[in-house]
Amino acid sequence: MKIAFNIAYASLLDLVWLTGYDNQVTKMTLNRKIINSEIILASPKENSLRFLGLGFFWTIFLLSILYLFSRNIAIGKAMVGFWGKETISSGFDKLFISAFSNERTQHFYPKIGCKDVDSVVLPEQTQEIILFKELR
Repeated sequence: MKIAFNIAYASLLDLVWLTGYDNQVTKMTLNRKIINSEIILASPKENSLRFLGLGFFWTIFLLSILYLFSRNIAIGKAMVGFWGKETISSGFDKLFISAFSNERTQHFYPKIGCKDVDSVVLPEQTQEIILFKELR
């Protein structure tokens, strides 16, 4: 199935919607992340949004959340590709990704060129895997 969608940075108009889905951070933090262009949205024609949250780990861009309502329709790949191009145009050449370790994650990220470099096990949580992608 092929879906047409636009990928762009979130605007303050998206804040209320994002607050309903990202319960990892406060509304104030989401507001700051929107202003700093740290949230990317994919908006398909049917108007359900997907989002990707960014931050920094020292001087390397960090992907901290990739939230998709639908899978296997190339939106995640397109969003990470958009993020990679934006990263290069900002003068960076590496992506750093933290993701829950599950079967989908272990299939998706290596498929788009990411390498598994470490993992973290936090009490009462799913194992986090740390991935790295060289852009040049």
